Amino acid sequence: MPARTDTVRPCFRLLVVLGLTLIAAPVLAADDAAPATERCEIPDGLASSRYAFEHVRAARQAKRPVVIIALGTASTAGTAGLSSRTIAYPARLIEWLERRWGPGSVQVVNLAHSGETAAQQLERLPQALAQYHADLLLWQTGTVDALQGVDLDRFGDALEDGIDAAEATATDVLLVDPQYGSQAFALADVDPYLAYLRQIALARGAGLFRRYELMHLWFEAGLLQLRPEDEEAQQRNAAFIHDCLGRALAGMIDEASQ
Repeated sequence: MPARTDTVRPCFRLLVVLGLTLIAAPVLAADDAAPATERCEIPDGLASSRYAFEHVRAARQAKRPVVIIALGTASTAGTAGLSSRTIAYPARLIEWLERRWGPGSVQVVNLAHSGETAAQQLERLPQALAQYHADLLLWQTGTVDALQGVDLDRFGDALEDGIDAAEATATDVLLVDPQYGSQAFALADVDPYLAYLRQIALARGAGLFRRYELMHLWFEAGLLQLRPEDEEAQQRNAAFIHDCLGRALAGMIDEASQ
């Protein structure tokens, strides 16, 4: 476990909506999603891994489908608002990877559930790894732990144990940090969880997808809204976020498994 320091960066307040209006959307056709993707801004370094995904690379070299297990909460599960698993970013990831690798080249098993802490996600992980023989674990976590005020050591222990389980089954790990804020009825001190997740990813040689920074950049650039006023605006917002996250993840996974 990486050592905790006594000095923590000043905590900021992140608006979090349990309904996650920001990412809620109905099923969209590929043509509907394309205009959103054209506006994606993905700076060099924000969606790249300092570590190679060796097991993904081996699957590609063997010309067999890459199997990805997705763990996470509502944004990954597609259970928020009007959303669904068919348009959440793990589903968009499949399309973007198949554009790079060809049809049938990837299988994403979405095991995300709304409202789970990292420790609760960990409870289901060993069985999932044994059942699906995954090449990559895509693990989105931190938001629920922050909302519930889970002790940082407990949060970190769950991440460490999950990485251990993945390594024991020859599975690469890509951690996904919390999303940038939206409409909310709850306030959470997210900064310590962001920092700790990043510290563990660095110490353990796991990939880290910096979703928070990407979404903050898109907000500052005027590409997404925090409070869409009507359903149509919410749909556009959701299409942009899901598709751009899928595209950025695909680029990162592809690059790290060359």
